[in-house]
Amino acid sequence: AASNAASSFGYDLIISVPEGEERIAERRLLQTGRADGLIIIGQAGRNDRLNQLGALSERVVVWGGRISDANYTVVGSDNVRGGELAVEHLFERGRKRVLFVGQTDLPEVALRYEGLLKAHKAKGISHDETLILEENFGGQHTFNAVMEMLNNRVEFDAVFAASDVLAMAAIHALQAFGKSVPGDVSVVG
Repeated sequence: AASNAASSFGYDLIISVPEGEERIAERRLLQTGRADGLIIIGQAGRNDRLNQLGALSERVVVWGGRISDANYTVVGSDNVRGGELAVEHLFERGRKRVLFVGQTDLPEVALRYEGLLKAHKAKGISHDETLILEENFGGQHTFNAVMEMLNNRVEFDAVFAASDVLAMAAIHALQAFGKSVPGDVSVVG
């Protein structure tokens, strides 16, 4: 869709996946004319650099969660409300102990966790902070971490994962441990 929209205005869409944060050069791409504009997916680790673009930030759009100190355009979903709806759904299914899986220092994930907290508050309960599994968006490590929680007999009857990849890893771990999904544990990604 982004490519079709760019093309309809006479632009080409070039996709670049940088090998590391140190190789990303938003300012250089824009100042040298190698790019007329940038669409950036996620802002974790880039917020300060993006804020330092000054007038060039008019040519940047970031897909991600709205954060208060961004002086660039952010487009995305309402992560807080999405998190709230996900946990309300779990509560409606009779679930009480929700394991949150996601790296809460990432802007979008922090907003999703904020939604989880709002849903708990609306229900008059607090979220058990031992039910936070700080995981990035990788599946294998998440699988192992959920297995470790299960082996340590950490009690939870629901999982709210910050991404579908994390949710799938949690489902695989639960099933490998002999738990039924959604019979024993409900999972939302």
